[in-house]
Amino acid sequence: MWATADQTREQIEGLYRRVWAHSDATIDALDLEAVGRVPWWPDERSKVTLRRVLVHMIAETERHAG
Repeated sequence: MWATADQTREQIEGLYRRVWAHSDATIDALDLEAVGRVPWWPDERSKVTLRRVLVHMIAETERHAG
């Protein structure tokens, strides 16, 4: 995620809150073993479980904000 110079703080926060709500709804709706695809990951690793994505996001958050 990145911001451009013409985006307002309110726009960035609004996007963050929409993504947060969508993520919560996805986690509530799906089993941890549900399979999805991350289209920008390499083909051999693009099919992943929700569990794998959550672990990945925890690691990324720790790496960049920890």
